[in-house]
Amino acid sequence: MYNARTRRGTVLGRTELLDRFPSLTDALLRAADRRFPVRMTRSWAGRILGEADGPLARQVLPTQAELDEDPGAVPDPVGEAQHRPLPYLVQKHDDRVLIQVTRRCHLYCRYCFRRDQHDTPEPDAAALDAALDHVRRSGAREAILSGGDPLTLSDRRLFAVIDRLRPEVPILRIHSRAPITAPQRVTPALVAGLRARAPVWMLVHCNHPDELSDEVREALARLKWMPACRFSTRRCCCAGSTTRWTCWSGSATRCWSCASSLITCTTPTRCRATRPSAWGLRRASPCTRPWPAG
Repeated sequence: MYNARTRRGTVLGRTELLDRFPSLTDALLRAADRRFPVRMTRSWAGRILGEADGPLARQVLPTQAELDEDPGAVPDPVGEAQHRPLPYLVQKHDDRVLIQVTRRCHLYCRYCFRRDQHDTPEPDAAALDAALDHVRRSGAREAILSGGDPLTLSDRRLFAVIDRLRPEVPILRIHSRAPITAPQRVTPALVAGLRARAPVWMLVHCNHPDELSDEVREALARLKWMPACRFSTRRCCCAGSTTRWTCWSGSATRCWSCASSLITCTTPTRCRATRPSAWGLRRASPCTRPWPAG
């Protein structure tokens, strides 16, 4: 994936990260990486303006506070452990099941609420087969493909998962950050495969308007021309990066311009991360400004 000598690949190498962000020390990078992987795609790095304190850099670069012990740490912040009928499955509702089809991501967000699961092994063929069989027998009408990021899977593996769930599960959603973090992943082959398996919903995670580069716009536009593959956006509220109203409205407006009527902007999620104070994240709280109607 990356050649250290030629500095080529989709992900920046360690030396490139240290050269690009002088305030990031090698000791901090190694210590943080042992706790939770530090990965930044070349596409994402190209959108970062300035040093490591900008809204895009803050989402993916570690800080010293991340290594400090936090008395307010919350294990399993979204309560998934108690709703696992099988490994890699989360079922909080009778008619809906979430499937963690992978543990990998193109880029690792420091606020990830599943970061404590990063050392969980990838689901092998037997575990994934058992999970998919359970979903088909469960009577659930909706399956959410999550992870990790489902779009780190090859087209062949992703389509195989979708095909295994049909026709028993009519509603399928893919939760992905790849159109934003690795827009080159949205290939014509991927779009054609999803379109052939419609209806499929794509939920794209976009936090800040600066994430929407021309490359990302092109990826979203490719998804736009899938009549039965609609997608929505969600965002995470990160102190110092995305808490201002202009960030919410700006990302929503730009998403609308990228994908026209196929985007539904959902209510933003205020992240309940395992260590919110360490990453500058806010716990869920009432919004001080009402969201627009409609």
